[in-house]
Amino acid sequence: MRRLYSVINLKKKSKVFFTNSNCIKRFLHLHEYQSMELLKKYKLAIPKHGVATNLEEVKEIGKELAKKSNNKEFNLVIKAQVLTGGRGLGYFKENNFQGGVQECKNLDQLIDISEKMLGKTLITKQTGLEGKICKKVLIVEKIPILKEMYLAIALDRESACTCIIFCPEGGTSIEDKAKEDPNNIHKICIDPKEGLTRDITNKISNILLGEYFENIKDIKSDNSLNLNINKKNLKYFDKIFKINEVEKLKNEMYEIVNKLYQLFIETDSTLVEVNPLVLKKNIPKLRDNDSIKNLLICDIKINIDDNASYRQKELFDIEDVEQKDQIEVEAAKYGLNYIRLNGNVGCIVNGAGLAMATMDIIKFYNAEPANFLDLGGTAQREQVCKALEILHNDNNVKVIMVNVFAGIVRADIVAEGIIEAVETLNIKKPIVVRLQGTNIEQAKVLMDKKKDNINITFCTDLDSTAKKAISYI
Repeated sequence: MRRLYSVINLKKKSKVFFTNSNCIKRFLHLHEYQSMELLKKYKLAIPKHGVATNLEEVKEIGKELAKKSNNKEFNLVIKAQVLTGGRGLGYFKENNFQGGVQECKNLDQLIDISEKMLGKTLITKQTGLEGKICKKVLIVEKIPILKEMYLAIALDRESACTCIIFCPEGGTSIEDKAKEDPNNIHKICIDPKEGLTRDITNKISNILLGEYFENIKDIKSDNSLNLNINKKNLKYFDKIFKINEVEKLKNEMYEIVNKLYQLFIETDSTLVEVNPLVLKKNIPKLRDNDSIKNLLICDIKINIDDNASYRQKELFDIEDVEQKDQIEVEAAKYGLNYIRLNGNVGCIVNGAGLAMATMDIIKFYNAEPANFLDLGGTAQREQVCKALEILHNDNNVKVIMVNVFAGIVRADIVAEGIIEAVETLNIKKPIVVRLQGTNIEQAKVLMDKKKDNINITFCTDLDSTAKKAISYI
């Protein structure tokens, strides 16, 4: 499913801004089925569903959901559980089967599609040609939808607080709709002192479900329920519900937003994104039953700050590390903050700010960094060795650029790690080193002793270091 996430209408400039997909950011990503289990803990309304790892489980879940469904016809949706966006537009490498999200009209079709997904590699725009293996499928009842909406809670750096982003139109084409009509994307910042108030949720309800709730008039024709919601008949849609039904919907919206906000805060989330939040078709038939929910969360994405791992242990324990880059997983074991990129200049730096500056100067001289690698503030020889081993084993890396300012980290320790790695691993790739700070003189002595045996160039400033490194490409 395509997502809006950082498409925010900043009223000052009347533009739609997208975050750069190349930004360095680390989150715990949950599978959709894991996020739905989290929603159940917060008693939020979601479709009936089940998770399967093999065809026998698919068959049992399909039969069970068909029995429980309010629909007379067999109508289920199957979704490949892979940590990537754009699943619906992806394809499976082994059989070229198109689409990681499919509707199924009968049990045989459900089993057939499951067989084409399970154990196969899903390729999307976000995964690249390597793709990711689908080991589980989520089977969900298909909900009859009257209206799709978008709702997200995210951290807003501009206002330094949590904000709610919402749009009366949701679904797979949300990004295109946002570009076409940026004024349709709304943003409300939440004052941390006041928290989420009823006034805020009422405003969200009024914008998402119609601006004229207070002026609703009842209509007798049930044919109105077959209308699709769009700009042309939105005002007509406002007249469908009686005031008591409107109040029920407002209460449901308050409950959803309030519980999502509670989830966001309590789980240290950086993003809770619902797309779509749906209004079911059969509302008038349910008006007398307060226990039946008319607003449902049909798809959700949750990102959790990895800095909160020490107090969100239960969530981090269910992380699917097999879906992550295995080099990143290995680097994390050594306390290295590593993210693979698409260039050929390998970078080893201490401190995220210096790492970003290093990447910037590489790009300034028309080259591309192969990675982001932060040694951290307490790096020892073993960590330096591991960092060099990672870049040594990366075939895309043509040259390794080391840029370390030794504050807490000692320059001689870094030098020892570099020398040990080069000698142990027999690294032939050119290494360009810039070291400044604590014990720099001792580091120079160590490097000078080995200059005839190892391919290392020592530089004194960032500019000359970058130029020298790029000259090897």
